[in-house]
Amino acid sequence: MIAQRLLSYCREAKGASAVEFALVVPVICALTIGAFQMCLLMFANNILQFSVDDAARCASVKTTICTGAGATQSHAAATFGFAGMSPTFTASSAACGSKVVGSASYTINAIVASVTVPLSASSCFPIQD
Repeated sequence: MIAQRLLSYCREAKGASAVEFALVVPVICALTIGAFQMCLLMFANNILQFSVDDAARCASVKTTICTGAGATQSHAAATFGFAGMSPTFTASSAACGSKVVGSASYTINAIVASVTVPLSASSCFPIQD
């Protein structure tokens, strides 16, 4: 009796699409959220690189604004505009000109765990005479 009822449920196709939908939707949602997180990671890395480039250029060309290493680091921090991250910048003079290095950590929050990805950027701009 019970075996016949189970067989009749297995042969029935009315709820097959609902079961397939329930199996596929979590995977598609996870892939979509993961793609969004990867886009944010690349965006944060580009903003860090832009901040470092702009600070190195400021130290070489705009010497009235970026008067020293501290002012250059402050300029890089002010240029960086990604919420939730606190990058560190170091400015120095190198053989190539004014060098600025920046580093930060981006945390990818997944449903089950979180992963921290280190980001770093470096730029050197020749000193203008």
